[in-house]
Amino acid sequence: MRGHRIRISPHRRAVIDLMWLLRGIPLVSVKRATNIAPLRAARETLTERISWIAIATKAYALVADEFPALRRAYLRYPWPHFYQYPASAASVTVERQHEGEASVFLLIVKNPSAMPLREIAATIRTAQSAPVEQIRGFERIIRLSRLPWIIRRLVWWTGYNLGRLRANNFGTFGLSVIASHGAEPSHFITPCATALNFGPIAADGSVEMRLMIDHRIIDGLDSARVLIRLEQVLNGAIADELAALAPACAPKNTLRAL
Repeated sequence: MRGHRIRISPHRRAVIDLMWLLRGIPLVSVKRATNIAPLRAARETLTERISWIAIATKAYALVADEFPALRRAYLRYPWPHFYQYPASAASVTVERQHEGEASVFLLIVKNPSAMPLREIAATIRTAQSAPVEQIRGFERIIRLSRLPWIIRRLVWWTGYNLGRLRANNFGTFGLSVIASHGAEPSHFITPCATALNFGPIAADGSVEMRLMIDHRIIDGLDSARVLIRLEQVLNGAIADELAALAPACAPKNTLRAL
């Protein structure tokens, strides 16, 4: 059957380059049934909803503050070693339409554990709605993807294999969520030591959390402890922050009682 050639778009070139860069990483999937009913109840009280991805970003960053392995990277050069960062940087996947094609970009949110939830949510909303060319990290990937392949590969390799550059370009942990479409991936590739994904959240607060881990950095039992602690943080510190936002998000009554 005779077909025809299709030019590879800049976005697909970026994905192909990333898959080349991440080949051979020993990723393992760990999942755990979780219940976040207290968090869900606190979120329901808000008139201005905070997105689940923003909530997960801060919660996981708080957990990473307690688990140093979640802030590490494995580097091969000049000899195999771990590189540990003082704070987290979240790598949030954002899908945008660009040049007539659905394109996925990485939004880097630095030190999210120190940011208010509303600020994280606003940062993600901006990345989802502002012109792609006006978002620094997105525009840089587009420009890079238009260069000859050998230059692209050199830039990708350098940004990934230098410890001080990796967190700036790829983050320290990843977040990829497609639960709004009623789906969740069973396996996904990440440039980070860990990446979090979760499925649809039921009315009773039950949800399955899935963690992809680089087995060179973290083991299965520690991953289970991370997911247990994540549930505690979601229903504790994060639920408390949402509860504190409820009065601020409520519409103000401009009429005074006589």
